[in-house]
Amino acid sequence: MEIVVREIGPSSVITLVVEAMAAIRQAASIPIAPARFFLLIRLAVLFLSAVGHAVAERHPSIRLPSTTKGMRLSYLSIGLLLWLLLQPKLVITSRFLEDHLPPPALRYFAWLNRYGKRK
Repeated sequence: MEIVVREIGPSSVITLVVEAMAAIRQAASIPIAPARFFLLIRLAVLFLSAVGHAVAERHPSIRLPSTTKGMRLSYLSIGLLLWLLLQPKLVITSRFLEDHLPPPALRYFAWLNRYGKRK
């Protein structure tokens, strides 16, 4: 059985799915059932994050902004909260995922600097 993957565009979504499928194909030492389960978990997180981002684009206050701590709800938690409500109206396609998944935000945390430097 061969898995055919068609890359739609330069997106972290496509890269994530391609890496997961390649890992399943090449994981000879790992039993296939846990690898497939892990792929399903990754796809669920991907879909719920896309749903959360789509809702947050239309209603920015749903993320509960704080002046000192930033946004209090992640896209994943918003997607979890509103999945059942939006499920009848939602059609998840590759275009939907490309439009509603933001690029990863790489942030710097000052407290990591203490542990990263060695004297």
